[in-house]
Amino acid sequence: MRKLLGLATSLCLMSTMSIAAAEPSRTVVFDNECLHVLRAVIGPHEKTKTFIDTKPAYLVFMTDSAGFHLTYPDGHDRYTGPIPAGTLFWYATYGRELQENVGDTPLEFIVIEPKEGCKLPQSPQ
Repeated sequence: MRKLLGLATSLCLMSTMSIAAAEPSRTVVFDNECLHVLRAVIGPHEKTKTFIDTKPAYLVFMTDSAGFHLTYPDGHDRYTGPIPAGTLFWYATYGRELQENVGDTPLEFIVIEPKEGCKLPQSPQ
């Protein structure tokens, strides 16, 4: 269940504070034959220990955050900058990345992953 949005963080932080290496708290909030929905929380200055694999297409809904520092398998990295609550990201391609919350508060996001071959269920009456 290493599917997190195409957001990721870096292995370095320009500070003397220690960075906890942890896996983000991930909770499945909805799952059916068409969608897989996760709620993820990364604590202040935490980073993932391993590369997060993402699906070929997914949508991410963010809460307020200071942003992510992203590190990719080839070693390049980037900072996303602050991300306001309600921001949506659509990713149509596969990605692998390390994620680090660069802020002083928990970073929370919802990942919505469509499933391949889905036959849409009937709406409730």
